[in-house]
Amino acid sequence: MKIGEFLALKRRQLGLSQKQLASLSGINYVQINRYEKNVSAPTKSTMEKLAVSLKIPKHILFNDTNYIQKEILRHEIDTIISFDIPDKELRALRELTGIILDNLKKVNKKVDNFYTNQ
Repeated sequence: MKIGEFLALKRRQLGLSQKQLASLSGINYVQINRYEKNVSAPTKSTMEKLAVSLKIPKHILFNDTNYIQKEILRHEIDTIISFDIPDKELRALRELTGIILDNLKKVNKKVDNFYTNQ
């Protein structure tokens, strides 16, 4: 999971620049750029500020890596689908996407089970 990629995606979905997000959150825009590039990781208090500014429920940023992975994957797929792709290839891409999402759920379940049984 790349939290920076998710933060950048949510910022762009709201139509915000990094400077605008910085103004809303009280975080320096240079630091926001570092988070989005995964150069550094935000602290818990910074994550809370970003969650409020980006209108993301806090529990998603702190606990729901599956949701974040799906959002990033969904965005990447939507970007690919926006290209002019013949129907046959598009159907294959959608089928592959379903397989990837199913496997992602299985992996996350195994990880959750592993940590639950520790």
